[in-house]
Amino acid sequence: MNKAPTDIKATITGGVLLGGIDKSKYNGTLTQVKNVNDGTQVGYYVVTPSLSSGGKSIKATGAKTCLLDSGSLQDTLPFDYSKPAEEASFLNATGIKNDDGGPYYYPTTCDKIPAGKTIDYTFPGSKAGTSVTVKVPLRNYAKEDLQYPGFEKKCFLSIDVIGCTFGAPFFTAAFLAANDDINYLALAQGGVAPSNAGLGTVVEIAKNAVPK
Repeated sequence: MNKAPTDIKATITGGVLLGGIDKSKYNGTLTQVKNVNDGTQVGYYVVTPSLSSGGKSIKATGAKTCLLDSGSLQDTLPFDYSKPAEEASFLNATGIKNDDGGPYYYPTTCDKIPAGKTIDYTFPGSKAGTSVTVKVPLRNYAKEDLQYPGFEKKCFLSIDVIGCTFGAPFFTAAFLAANDDINYLALAQGGVAPSNAGLGTVVEIAKNAVPK
């Protein structure tokens, strides 16, 4: 996906490229990660990343693997609910709220969520000593703020906590490259190209030409 517009209600645009990858659509290193699908599952599964926000670590030990699924409408984060401190660390780090186990929200109207506030997901790379961090702007999780008494300053977010799935909100800021023929799966920081950008430098994902 391209960089999100300043107007929080505007459409985030992007696309899928078959047969290659566009190096202008991501920042940093495109890092190979393992697809840890156990053979009975459908889709791409990765090792659960470490979570943080604003330099504060978020505890999340409720799942060992996470599904990458751009078709899911929300991200589900891997908190272990037998450990209340895990959700508490998430709320403390992000400034997100919930009321007695209700839906997650940010305590402002959606357009007032700070543009620089992100949830950061750091995935281990398939090669020892490598990792990749995807920073998802909290604004990209904005779902709606309801304009009736009691809800004027609550921006509800597309975040849930059952299992671990990185869906549409995650993909607004992630770049994913895959070649099933050679079991290649890689992530990088996306959401960086201008919304009107065309194709940049396109390279092939091949056995002897894995992009850097």
